[in-house]
Amino acid sequence: MEEFENEYDIRPLKENWKKYELEADNLVTCLHSGPLGGDQEIGAMIANGNIDVLIFFCDNLIMQGHQNDVSALTRLASLYNIAFATNRTTADMILTSPLFKDPNYKRILPTAIENYKNRNIE
Repeated sequence: MEEFENEYDIRPLKENWKKYELEADNLVTCLHSGPLGGDQEIGAMIANGNIDVLIFFCDNLIMQGHQNDVSALTRLASLYNIAFATNRTTADMILTSPLFKDPNYKRILPTAIENYKNRNIE
């Protein structure tokens, strides 16, 4: 894990990071807990182009108190075309993909984003 942390900017939600009691706290910037605004922090980072990959695990056997926020993250991840894992298998596939470390790989933003930004409002 330490090798991975040194190479990437990791931004976990604070409650999730505390669950794992990982030691590299100085290498990690924690965001707020999801229900306290962490989901919105992640959403803003997606919209501002500061996230390339989102790994977001949640307990699917219970209704999340912040389910609308989780749904908004899913929509933004899809809209901004970022790699998005909601389970371990998908996360493993993303993190082990040759494209993950390829400096020439560029995420393509849908033209709908620019079209929406440049729309005429009357």
